[in-house]
Amino acid sequence: MKEKLLIFFITIFLNGCGYTALYKDNNLNNLELNYEVVDVYGDSEINNYILTGLNKYKNSSLKEKIIINIDSTYSKSGVSNDKKGKTASYNLVVVSTFDVNINEKDNKIIIKEKIRINRFDDTFEQKNYEKKMKKDISRLIVDRFINRVSILKWLLNHLTLII
Repeated sequence: MKEKLLIFFITIFLNGCGYTALYKDNNLNNLELNYEVVDVYGDSEINNYILTGLNKYKNSSLKEKIIINIDSTYSKSGVSNDKKGKTASYNLVVVSTFDVNINEKDNKIIIKEKIRINRFDDTFEQKNYEKKMKKDISRLIVDRFINRVSILKWLLNHLTLII
């Protein structure tokens, strides 16, 4: 009986305190940004995937304009060798640095993604797989970038209200 009463009071307390799930209404797919990419440096394939991913968030009719510079680097290094001395697995590392100007305030967002892949015997398969991994990593980078920009915008808007 005491357990049921305790559960009842906890339920009443959580409903009464205004508890909501943290990410319940945080749907980044509905986020729109007015941005301009000024400069793009580094790995052109990664940058093209990033720019394509950012396009779904673009809305030029918004007042607040964000200026973005992108610098992406891609590296592939051998991690382990097989019995014959050939590389058996690789680390693919993508580091993207975004210089972002929101409300005339400069910010830097650095996103690093690393994945370990096994070597294929067929070089054609290997190149296609690496290309697919670059595309997937770029999608992750765009998602993380959009998430950080939305947090940054919220902070900048709310901090100026406090000050």
